[in-house]
Amino acid sequence: MQTKLAAETLDDLRVIPESEAIHLANVSSASWSRMRQRGETPPLVRISRRRIGYRVSDLKRWIEARIEPSKYDPARYPEHLREANRKRAS
Repeated sequence: MQTKLAAETLDDLRVIPESEAIHLANVSSASWSRMRQRGETPPLVRISRRRIGYRVSDLKRWIEARIEPSKYDPARYPEHLREANRKRAS
Protein backbone atom coordinates (compact mmCIF):
# COMPACT_ATOMS: atom_id res chain seq x y z
CA MET A 1 0.00 0.00 0.00
CA GLN A 2 2.67 2.49 0.98
CA THR A 3 4.84 1.51 -2.01
CA LYS A 4 1.94 2.23 -4.37
CA LEU A 5 1.37 5.59 -2.70
CA ALA A 6 5.06 6.45 -3.08
CA ALA A 7 4.98 5.46 -6.78
CA GLU A 8 1.94 7.68 -7.39
CA THR A 9 3.65 10.58 -5.62
CA LEU A 10 6.78 10.09 -7.75
CA ASP A 11 4.64 10.11 -10.90
CA ASP A 12 3.24 13.47 -9.80
CA LEU A 13 6.78 14.83 -9.56
CA ARG A 14 8.70 13.01 -12.30
CA VAL A 15 9.08 14.89 -15.59
CA ILE A 16 10.09 13.07 -18.75
CA PRO A 17 11.50 14.75 -21.87
CA GLU A 18 9.20 15.40 -24.81
CA SER A 19 10.94 12.75 -26.92
CA GLU A 20 10.10 10.08 -24.33
CA ALA A 21 6.50 11.28 -24.05
CA ILE A 22 6.15 11.01 -27.85
CA HIS A 23 7.59 7.50 -27.72
CA LEU A 24 5.24 6.42 -24.92
CA ALA A 25 2.23 7.91 -26.72
CA ASN A 26 3.29 5.99 -29.87
CA VAL A 27 2.79 8.91 -32.25
CA SER A 28 5.12 10.64 -34.67
CA SER A 29 6.91 13.85 -33.75
CA ALA A 30 4.92 15.68 -36.43
CA SER A 31 1.59 14.41 -35.06
CA TRP A 32 2.62 15.34 -31.51
CA SER A 33 3.61 18.82 -32.66
CA ARG A 34 0.26 19.35 -34.37
CA MET A 35 -1.61 18.06 -31.30
CA ARG A 36 0.43 20.37 -29.07
CA GLN A 37 -0.40 23.38 -31.29
CA ARG A 38 -4.10 22.49 -31.00
CA GLY A 39 -3.82 22.12 -27.21
CA GLU A 40 -4.51 18.37 -27.31
CA THR A 41 -1.43 17.17 -25.40
CA PRO A 42 -0.93 17.06 -21.63
CA PRO A 43 0.24 20.28 -19.99
CA LEU A 44 3.95 20.80 -20.61
CA VAL A 45 6.66 21.58 -18.10
CA ARG A 46 9.39 23.99 -19.15
CA ILE A 47 12.62 22.21 -18.16
CA SER A 48 14.85 24.96 -19.53
CA ARG A 49 14.60 27.71 -22.14
CA ARG A 50 14.88 25.22 -24.99
CA ARG A 51 13.59 21.99 -23.43
CA ILE A 52 10.13 20.88 -22.44
CA GLY A 53 8.81 17.77 -20.78
CA TYR A 54 5.67 16.26 -19.31
CA ARG A 55 4.77 14.98 -15.85
CA VAL A 56 4.32 11.21 -15.87
CA SER A 57 0.98 11.53 -14.04
CA ASP A 58 -0.36 13.97 -16.66
CA LEU A 59 0.77 11.71 -19.50
CA LYS A 60 -0.91 8.68 -17.87
CA ARG A 61 -4.20 10.57 -17.47
CA TRP A 62 -3.97 11.82 -21.06
CA ILE A 63 -3.46 8.30 -22.42
CA GLU A 64 -6.27 6.87 -20.27
CA ALA A 65 -8.65 9.60 -21.46
CA ARG A 66 -7.97 8.58 -25.08
CA ILE A 67 -8.88 4.91 -24.59
CA GLU A 68 -12.04 4.05 -26.50
CA PRO A 69 -14.30 1.21 -25.46
CA SER A 70 -14.03 -1.88 -27.61
CA LYS A 71 -16.82 -2.59 -30.08
CA TYR A 72 -15.92 -6.27 -29.93
CA ASP A 73 -18.59 -8.33 -28.21
CA PRO A 74 -17.05 -11.61 -27.04
CA ALA A 75 -20.49 -13.09 -26.40
CA ARG A 76 -21.33 -12.87 -30.12
CA TYR A 77 -17.96 -13.93 -31.50
CA PRO A 78 -18.43 -17.71 -31.23
CA GLU A 79 -21.86 -17.47 -32.91
CA HIS A 80 -20.37 -15.31 -35.64
CA LEU A 81 -17.75 -17.96 -36.35
CA ARG A 82 -20.34 -20.72 -36.41
CA GLU A 83 -22.47 -18.73 -38.84
CA ALA A 84 -19.51 -18.03 -41.14
CA ASN A 85 -18.54 -21.71 -41.12
CA ARG A 86 -22.12 -22.71 -42.00
CA LYS A 87 -22.11 -20.33 -44.98
CA ARG A 88 -18.81 -21.72 -46.24
CA ALA A 89 -20.03 -25.31 -45.94
CA SER A 90 -23.16 -24.54 -47.99
